[in-house]
Amino acid sequence: MVLANQIYLPNITCDMNNQITNIVFTKNRPLQLEGYLESLYRYFPQKLFQTYVIYKPELFEEQYQQFFQKFPNCKVIEETDFSSNFLSILNEINTEYILFGVDDVVYFDSVDFELINEVFSQFPEHIFGFSLRLSKQSIKKSDPVSEANIASLV
Repeated sequence: MVLANQIYLPNITCDMNNQITNIVFTKNRPLQLEGYLESLYRYFPQKLFQTYVIYKPELFEEQYQQFFQKFPNCKVIEETDFSSNFLSILNEINTEYILFGVDDVVYFDSVDFELINEVFSQFPEHIFGFSLRLSKQSIKKSDPVSEANIASLV
């Protein structure tokens, strides 16, 4: 747990359990942040992630502190200077993947991270990231996106 105006950035030694760094951004929405993490851990094993929460509590400081007690494995950073707080996290992590989240996302199904890992391995020069929010309906025909058949990779 973080006390007000204190930044906590431990030295991370990543083991096989923490394969993905999850960086979540939140401002004045502890209830939505709770929904984000509860849904994430409902559909994905918590041991897969090392979660960082960058929060800005202009309001709801007490509720954030209560929330952080429910999720003691989260590394909590109170935002004082977004750029330096964010870069400090990036300098500390040593996982292969980073998942960026915001407090208004709720997961409603699981994602096969092994498949994602395999796709990154097969197309390393073409893929730099993926979105859990995109669908065929959200991509415009004019967008420079090409489709690949990944069914044979699993």
